[in-house]
Amino acid sequence: KKNNYMTFLSASTSYLHNKLTPSIAWMYDINSKSGMFRPQLVYDHSNNWHFTLGATILHGDKRNQGLQIFDNKDQIYFKVSYKWG
Repeated sequence: KKNNYMTFLSASTSYLHNKLTPSIAWMYDINSKSGMFRPQLVYDHSNNWHFTLGATILHGDKRNQGLQIFDNKDQIYFKVSYKWG
C-alpha cells in the first residue's frame, strides 16, 4: 500500500480545581479498520499523592492487519504515585 490514513482525537478537562482530570484518546486506522480507545481519570489528592485509573481498548476487523493482532488484549490499569519532597 502506498498510503496509510489514520484519525486521532484527544480530549481532556479538569474538575474540582484541577484535582480531577478525565481524558479520552481515540485513534482509528482507516486502511486496516482497526482502532484504539483510551479513557483515563487522574485524581491529584495532594502535591504528593496521585491516582490514575484507565483502560486501553483495541479492536480490528481485518485479520492480521493494524491493531487487530491485539484483539482480546484490552487493559485496565490503576496507578498510585507518590512524589517525595
